[in-house]
Amino acid sequence: MTSKVGAYALALGAGYLVCWLIAYSVLMDFDYRYSVEYFVRGWTGGGELPAGIQLFALILLVPCIAVGLIWHRVSRRRRERRGGHRPDC
Repeated sequence: MTSKVGAYALALGAGYLVCWLIAYSVLMDFDYRYSVEYFVRGWTGGGELPAGIQLFALILLVPCIAVGLIWHRVSRRRRERRGGHRPDC
């Protein structure tokens, strides 16, 4: 159970970082000079633009999570139909 939770947490964190990077790239016209500073400011409450990037990243993350959950359910059902269901999934 713990490894499953860890895997989901790792996937969620990685997905958030990718969505944050996409949001930063779109809003800052692919200028990465201040990316680390804006990431830190977004989490420490340091301005409107970092907060906007955080919000945009979360808006991008929600559909990504939904697609991932649907994909997981569909693949699980297909595996069960083939008789290859693993008890740890």
